[in-house]
Amino acid sequence: MLLKSFNRLFPHLASTDTCHMLLSEEGLVATFDLLDWHCQDLLCDCYTANFVITNNKMVYATIAYGWKPPSFYYEAGLNKRTTRELRKGMLDLSALQSPFADVLLEPFSIMAKDPNFIERINRRYKMCRQAICANQSSSRTSYSPPDNVIPWKAKQGS
Repeated sequence: MLLKSFNRLFPHLASTDTCHMLLSEEGLVATFDLLDWHCQDLLCDCYTANFVITNNKMVYATIAYGWKPPSFYYEAGLNKRTTRELRKGMLDLSALQSPFADVLLEPFSIMAKDPNFIERINRRYKMCRQAICANQSSSRTSYSPPDNVIPWKAKQGS
């Protein structure tokens, strides 16, 4: 799955529409930036995002997150365990993780339950989907996936 960052698609919003996670322990406070990345596949409508958690340009964790009801992911072929993990946030096993990645997963999972956070990521997901579809449809007249790719919507219908 090829991903593109919200900030790259919407550079004019990169400095104003930001998300941070503040953690404190024993008087020490750390601020982490959460950068959301979205699927570029025209035929995919997976309602997931990857969050790259950074601090001073260092990547600490990459978390995959899905906010739709469990039935959405079951219909797409995900099992109950993966769906449960995705809906609270799970470390993306295909991304490099720092030794602190597990520590950042718990506060992310708490934040991911907040209706304002869900509303924000849903809005940004839709903006990215529109931009990706507009960019790809303007750069080619039609799109056909390779023979070995089953589009997300086709998975749902089976």
